[in-house]
This record gives sequence, structure tokens and C-alpha cells, in this order.
Amino acid sequence: MPRQEKQRSDSTAHLVPLPGTDWTVWRDAVLRTGGFPADGLIRLAAPEVATLADEALESGDYKAFFEAYERANLLSSAAISEIAGDPLFREAVAWQNPALVPILATVAADPAPTGNNRARHKRRARELMVARYWQRYCAKNETIGFFFSRSPGVWWTRRRRPYGSVPVHR
Repeated sequence: MPRQEKQRSDSTAHLVPLPGTDWTVWRDAVLRTGGFPADGLIRLAAPEVATLADEALESGDYKAFFEAYERANLLSSAAISEIAGDPLFREAVAWQNPALVPILATVAADPAPTGNNRARHKRRARELMVARYWQRYCAKNETIGFFFSRSPGVWWTRRRRPYGSVPVHR
């Protein structure tokens, strides 16, 4: 084999072609999970509020929207309080930012913002911090410490042999 062809085949030896396409993938792969289910994102969703916001923009009547918005805020505060109290969530956050663990305990202990405007503002800021971590962990955008599982793997291809096909792991 000419030297240039050998270099080309060596430079693509780590690739596996995807049948029926012009695409290839690296032979070595890592399957990773975020540790929290993606449907955990729904715990903080309020689709009815979005619908009412669209309707309010069209009609100019915001009363139903504001009422639904207030209810959604209370529900999200309660959901965030539950999330902040989850031992696995606390462990994941502790790996990234141990200083936040006492704040998680505070959020978990109080399911709804109360008090004066300053206290409610501080509470909502803490809830936002919890929500951001939760969204990152559920959306699988984060890998930290030992918490999230990773499974190394290798794509395999079948090669014809005189007595049948045998998967070859490389």
C-alpha cells in the first residue's frame, strides 16, 4: 500500500461508518447519564401560565394571567423546596459548591416565600439557584465527581469470516 494511503487509513481507523449515511462516529464512546430523570424538568413547568400570557397579550385582559402566575409561583416554590430537600440533589450540589448546602437546607425547610419584600426577594433568589442546578442536572448538562454514572464503550463492527459473522470488539 502506498505510504499516503496507509496514513489515510491510519488516520480514520478510530472511526466507524454509520450504514446508509456519509456519517462516521468515533469508535470509542462514553454513555453518560445526568443522574436525575429528564422529566424532572416538568416539576418547574407552568404551561397554563404561558397559554394565559398569550391570551392576555391578545385580549388585553391580564387578570386570569396574574392569578395563574401567582398560583404557579406558589407551586414552583413548593416543588423547589422538595428538590432542595432531596438527599441526592444535595449531594450533587455539595460536590460542586459545598457552601450552598446550608442554603439548600433553608430552602427545603420553608416551602413558600413569606415576610417582607426583602425576605421574599432573597428567598426567590435562592429558589432560582436551586432551579438552575436542577435544570442542569435533569437536562444532562453536567458531570461532576462520582455522582453521575459514565459507561465507557466501543462501537463494534461485524466482519465476515469463513464460518459466519463474529462481533469484533476493538
